[in-house]
Amino acid sequence: MAKELVPELDERNFFLEPEMRNHGPATGFTAMEMIKRGMGDEPFMLIQTDLIRTDNELFLKAMDLADEIARREKVYITGGMKPEFIVEGVDYLVKGELIKEVSGVKLYRVADYIDRTEKEKIKSMMGSDNLLLHWNHTAMTGNNLME
Repeated sequence: MAKELVPELDERNFFLEPEMRNHGPATGFTAMEMIKRGMGDEPFMLIQTDLIRTDNELFLKAMDLADEIARREKVYITGGMKPEFIVEGVDYLVKGELIKEVSGVKLYRVADYIDRTEKEKIKSMMGSDNLLLHWNHTAMTGNNLME
């Protein structure tokens, strides 16, 4: 589908998960493929397909910012959104310090990760400006992940 939408994409840059397990193995697989192809210092981004993004321009700006940061810092970049209600089956993040804001995209440190099984903690934080639904959109370089 991506190739149909953007025909100029190089098919060699599409990786198919050998087994559909979860996000972690897919991230490790992608990092190793990038390193194997001599592109260990090139940023890559994994994007969940089951989210509706209504502001495409802001999403593309976020991707550009993630690329910029991944090229110069050894960090794991991920995304989230403020939930309007409790969503089962996903994890949550707690925003820490604001690092940077560029063109409406805000970059925060992650103060805490809340596993989906911590229902009482999630419930107690609902309505907080610091609680984020974890999107699992991640960006990094293969070399940074493997260090």
